[in-house]
Amino acid sequence: MSDLGTHDFTVTELPPDSKIGGNSESTPEPPVTRGKRDTELIVQGLKKFYYNTGMMLFIVSPEDGTHIAKNADDLGESWRSLLDSDAKLRKRMLTMLEAGGWSQVIVAHVLVAIPIMRNHGVSLEHLIKRKATSGMESEEGGSGE
Repeated sequence: MSDLGTHDFTVTELPPDSKIGGNSESTPEPPVTRGKRDTELIVQGLKKFYYNTGMMLFIVSPEDGTHIAKNADDLGESWRSLLDSDAKLRKRMLTMLEAGGWSQVIVAHVLVAIPIMRNHGVSLEHLIKRKATSGMESEEGGSGE
């Protein structure tokens, strides 16, 4: 025997708005449209994008990066009404997010690489200046004079 006791529940004991028991007065939930589903997918993708952007920026500017990462949900949600009302925008954003798989891979690796570079005294600014300087040197040396 069960220690839970015996209870006799019947359908008539359910609240009037309950969907259990076939209450014909309740209205069924409307089906989720493709547009709504796509909007939700895009908004979630944008939230991740803003968060990852904040984490990338955190390496350069902790205050700015933190501000973006903390507000990633609000920034992503701010697109919802535009996406709900504009099918062309939804299509473009879906295309952008589908191509964004590679950007997630790149972001993940950059987030690991930059602190390692800093640990060894290499900064992004240093690399950019070095690349610019080497480009100018090759232009000067490549003239054949």
